[in-house]
Amino acid sequence: MAYLNRKKRWFVLIITITCTMISLAGCKSEKKKEPFKSDESVILNFIDNNKNKTVDYYASSSYKPSDVLYEPVLAIQRKRWDIAIPLLEKLVKEKNPDAMYWLASISGGSVFSGSKMAKLFKESALLGNPYAALRLDVSSQDCDSYLHGYCNEKWGKYARTILEKRAKEGDVKAEYHLAILNGARYIDTLDLALRNADDSYFYPLYKYISYNTSLTLDIRKSLYDLMIRNYYPPVARLMNANLEFDMLDYSFYRSSLEYLNVSGGVWISMLSINDKLYENNQERKYIKNIILSDCVREIIKNSKSLQGPFYVTDIGDIDDSVDYYNSMLEGNSLAKISSEEESSIKNEAVKLANEMKPIIYIDEFYYEP
Repeated sequence: MAYLNRKKRWFVLIITITCTMISLAGCKSEKKKEPFKSDESVILNFIDNNKNKTVDYYASSSYKPSDVLYEPVLAIQRKRWDIAIPLLEKLVKEKNPDAMYWLASISGGSVFSGSKMAKLFKESALLGNPYAALRLDVSSQDCDSYLHGYCNEKWGKYARTILEKRAKEGDVKAEYHLAILNGARYIDTLDLALRNADDSYFYPLYKYISYNTSLTLDIRKSLYDLMIRNYYPPVARLMNANLEFDMLDYSFYRSSLEYLNVSGGVWISMLSINDKLYENNQERKYIKNIILSDCVREIIKNSKSLQGPFYVTDIGDIDDSVDYYNSMLEGNSLAKISSEEESSIKNEAVKLANEMKPIIYIDEFYYEP
């Protein structure tokens, strides 16, 4: 009888435990789930939270004017190797790992450059630069050209180790780059894109917009505005790429580009946007803007200085260019650009160039040689 009582108690205990587990499982299943938030609602919330945010002019700049790499990287951004190389060589002698990275990046061009590039990338990587290590990874594009024979998969693992450490320490930029290296699609990186934008790094948001064709016009325009307010020049490329299906009114493009003029780096996009606007609606103002963009580009290309003072003589001879645009105007029965107007445009270009406070929008991950 005692045995049967014990058996009965064990049976009751098992039933009780089983019921409790079922009950707990039921409670768990009844727990309210977090409501799904669409990308659109997340973006709108982010925009709303940032619309009155005070913007530091150089916040989105990869390097600030006080940084030793500001001048040489600005020269690279403008493709002025003649200015960049001597500035970087000086910093390389001081064992600056980032200078080593940038000097290696612009040292290609001949069959003899691989050895120099590999040496600089290796030294930079060993001093803690993960992006230099990535350039020596077997998956790097350089490994099929100048760095052929110098690459090894160990460098890719080494780079990831550094980025993982930075990400664990709260570096959202490193977290984003690591996600992309590990195969994340740009369209799936909204959370990281917005967290980086909060930290004034807009490249992830730029890529997200570039690859997301489902964004509404209002959302795209709001994101353009956000990057414009933060003086991020590449937004002009987005507006240029999307112009055909955005087709925003001219005042938006004009005010946006005028706002970005001071930050530099918008002149090719400005030229292309006005060229497309002229195709759609033949008006002289677009041609004048094209010539203005051309003049500023020539100043940047020809000047002995990166930041002025700039002069009309830095523009050089653009008569052939003006003749070409005048033939377009004439073909559409519009008045040609007079010599007085050309002179006025050149003076305006010099004025704009002298007012520029360039933003450095390239970085080790964004820059493609």
